[in-house]
Amino acid sequence: MVINPIDPEPYVRPPRLAVDTGLSLAKKLLRVVPSRPSPGVQQGAKLLEEAVASLETVWQAHGKVQPVRNARPADLRLDRAWGAVHARLAAWTIFPPDDPDHETSKALAERLFPSGLEFLRLPFLAEHAQSERRMQIIDNEALRPDLDHLVGEVFLDELLQAHIAYGEALGITKAAAATTPEPRLDEPLRTLSQSIVAYALQIIAFAALPPGHVEDARRALLPIDEFRAAAGRRTSDNGAREEVLEEDLPESAAEVEAPQP
Repeated sequence: MVINPIDPEPYVRPPRLAVDTGLSLAKKLLRVVPSRPSPGVQQGAKLLEEAVASLETVWQAHGKVQPVRNARPADLRLDRAWGAVHARLAAWTIFPPDDPDHETSKALAERLFPSGLEFLRLPFLAEHAQSERRMQIIDNEALRPDLDHLVGEVFLDELLQAHIAYGEALGITKAAAATTPEPRLDEPLRTLSQSIVAYALQIIAFAALPPGHVEDARRALLPIDEFRAAAGRRTSDNGAREEVLEEDLPESAAEVEAPQP
């Protein structure tokens, strides 16, 4: 006597799934749940629905990486500010060497720019360190009044703001916002695979119940059979997997190059 005409062996192990094909298979299974399911089939379908929802939620969040902080605009702003200070100090050389403002501007230039503007060509962090050192010299040696007079208060204010903005852009003077780790896809995908197996086994048990559940059960399992057959056709003789067919993708999938775990 045959207790169940459906061999459970092909269904006790889940097919090899990627995120997109796993969602596609699960949704196809849910579309053909028997119209009068057993309590076990109902529970299995519910768990499968939950697994689909969970994987889709993580998949939608996957790849939403925070953009890399761009320090180039702040770097250019600081370069222009220091360049303006240097140029305005140099402008005082048009006056006689014994002119007090000429002498003061020359002393300030030698103190702040001993090697000219070479420090502005350094890598970001090194340039910030050199800029910070010069800002400390201005503060510690009380050079601001002379600079305000010879360079201009508005230029010094811009230099200070540019220096602060540069430090923030580099995450030095203001910590960068903490990034949230990208959600992993492997665990929800594993849950989906296990849910497919659990559901299939409930369908097989349903097939053993009288009367006439076998055809409904075979119809409910058909997406798995078709998936395995299609996977076999998409595998070449050397074992290389061909492109995923469009009809195998879930409704929410935008493209076949979607994230894989």
